[in-house]
Amino acid sequence: MSRILFILNFAAALALTANYAAVAQTTMLFKAGKGLALDDVSPQFIRLDTVFLRVEYTAHTTTDTAANSVGREKMLLEIGEHYTKFYSALYEEICYVLENYSNRQALSNASHGLDPSSWYSYVYEAYYVDLAKGEAVSTGRIGSLDFKYQEKVPAIEWSIEDSLKTIGEYTAQKATCRFRGRDYVAWFTSEIPLPYGPWKFHGLPGLILSVSDTRNYFRFDVANISSTAQGTIKYPDYNYIKTTRQKYLEMKAQIEADFSYYLGNYSTSDMSIIPRDGHRPKKLGNDFMELE
Repeated sequence: MSRILFILNFAAALALTANYAAVAQTTMLFKAGKGLALDDVSPQFIRLDTVFLRVEYTAHTTTDTAANSVGREKMLLEIGEHYTKFYSALYEEICYVLENYSNRQALSNASHGLDPSSWYSYVYEAYYVDLAKGEAVSTGRIGSLDFKYQEKVPAIEWSIEDSLKTIGEYTAQKATCRFRGRDYVAWFTSEIPLPYGPWKFHGLPGLILSVSDTRNYFRFDVANISSTAQGTIKYPDYNYIKTTRQKYLEMKAQIEADFSYYLGNYSTSDMSIIPRDGHRPKKLGNDFMELE
């Protein structure tokens, strides 16, 4: 998730989405008791950069602290000269289906290549960074709606320690930080001197191989590193609902906590759940990574 370098600047590239956004209905695929939301047309993709390194991580997310429920998901970090992209591998599955099934009925019956064991969430997210401008765009598909918000790449103050350990074939060094309400421990390797890592973690003198919060509710572990990656960093041109980070997290919490209620009671005009008399909103089993 031979490459074509997209030469327009990031702001101009994203502005194109308003003119070329794909208009689609949504199909829910259900398999093994889980669902996956798909548009029935393939969106156009804006090509941002050529990938020279792709890193696969396994994300471990505690979705319910009381029940000790943990979801596992494959995440991908694509690194180019000008952009990086971190996203759920479910995007690749979605793109595969959209490219190989030509109509709504085919989508409804599609199952090839899809692994429902990873569909623990109704949310699929991507995080794009314009390295030159220090700007980031986050997109999130919640159920059948696509959201987008922009922010400056957040500064992270790391404390690098002397502790070392081996992760795979690499020697990794310990670093700690506090980021948006949680304390984290990361292990990076100077053998790959790139200041990137999973999600919004960055700024260390080497690729981050593992990072987790100190309560181990959220953890990313490297699974594979490929320097012979083929492909392009791409930005899909969905009809995004533009919002702020705080508003997105609020809506994500409401929708994930009570998805079945959201299906019939969501208002796109003001990004809110329409309350019904007597309805008692459910709460998430755990907070999101960003508490602040």
